[in-house]
Amino acid sequence: MRVLAILSVCFLLLGCISQVASAAGHYVDKINRQGSSNSTSNSIGRNYRAVIIGISDYPGTQNDLSTPVKSALAIKSCLERGSSYYTVKLLTDGSATLSNVRNALDWLKSKADENDISFVYYCGHGSQVETKNRRQEGDSMDECLFLYDDIMRDDEFVERLLDIKGIVFVILDCCKSAGFQDDLEYRYDKDKGLWEETKVFMVTAFTENQLHYEIPVLGYGLLSFHIIGTMSQDPDNDGSITIDEIYMLAGENFKRAKEVFGISYEGEVNIYPRRGTNHYYDYMDTPIIKGFRNKSPWLSDLSISTRRGKCELDLRMIDLDKNKMKIFVYWGDGEGEWYGPYRSYEDVSISHYYDRYDDYKIGIVIRDSHGAISMWEIKEVSIDNKDITKNATVNPIKNVHSEEKKHHNSVKPRFHRRVEIFRHGSLLRLIKNRHIDIISDIRKWIDRNRW
Repeated sequence: MRVLAILSVCFLLLGCISQVASAAGHYVDKINRQGSSNSTSNSIGRNYRAVIIGISDYPGTQNDLSTPVKSALAIKSCLERGSSYYTVKLLTDGSATLSNVRNALDWLKSKADENDISFVYYCGHGSQVETKNRRQEGDSMDECLFLYDDIMRDDEFVERLLDIKGIVFVILDCCKSAGFQDDLEYRYDKDKGLWEETKVFMVTAFTENQLHYEIPVLGYGLLSFHIIGTMSQDPDNDGSITIDEIYMLAGENFKRAKEVFGISYEGEVNIYPRRGTNHYYDYMDTPIIKGFRNKSPWLSDLSISTRRGKCELDLRMIDLDKNKMKIFVYWGDGEGEWYGPYRSYEDVSISHYYDRYDDYKIGIVIRDSHGAISMWEIKEVSIDNKDITKNATVNPIKNVHSEEKKHHNSVKPRFHRRVEIFRHGSLLRLIKNRHIDIISDIRKWIDRNRW
């Protein structure tokens, strides 16, 4: 009996060992298959390359811009984070010649294969010239990039993009840029098999015949600011910033910024292929930046008070990653400024003096040290005529650190690439104010609205 019991225990142990070995073998096999899959993926490889172009300093001075080079450097910084390991060719100002841009795009063509990601960014002047291909262009005009020494027509630019294998992600922050998407769509419609060889995603803003905005008080072009802010955050904390995340987040915040700055243009941020098509959905989760996690900051508390022409903001910001933050306030009267840096949960007080009664729309956005931005907060304030003394002027702003920052009435923000726009209340409303000297204030109004 004792022998039978011992034998039964041995058989039971052998059965358990067999099950464990079988399970272990299954687990090891699973690991080996996963390892084999990863090994295959790594052996195939995915390389990341970028051509970044920003032109602020054009020959002469009348066509100079203030923000493109700064934006180009910020885009480069975004791409160099995480584990994407971009190889970047940066062309700014005098180096952004037609020859150098052609060489850079040819470099992408020679290096890229079907698994690679190529990133192309342009910020500078854009325009239209008479077309050489009337069958393709319905309006008889070619869109073009104004490079440092020459132009590159949309036909040539799109042709060079389509020569690059793999996925090509393009951002154009320039006037008339939406017209480049028309050329891209025309080429894909003409050659149905082209998408299998190269997949070009292009982001622009507004519509084909509209101009873009740069806002010096903000420090960036309107589109670039929101692209940079989106490429600096990982909204779902999965370590990847995808095509769809960049387009959707930048587009939503761009709409709010249009309201802040009073931009009446039709159109928003555009992408080709259009969201909703199979081509878009098949590749919308493609990571443009990998291995970077950062949450966007947000405004947790805000109170606004007005008295005698003074508007005071008391607010608190939160950044879960404990990054330091700056806050930009556009006061609605043509003036705006960055304040900070501040720490998360720090109480902040900022004030501004208005020199006339009116209804104003205040826009607030927060940016962390990585460049991630919050959604725009928009608040309306009414500065009553009883709150402003006769012949009031703009007083210095004091922030929480009691630093005096002077704002001059003569300084007007440039929104347009070429034209300065400054929004004022109506002359009739000014005349109706019986508490001020009508003649002197009409003269001030004319001086401020002089183009």
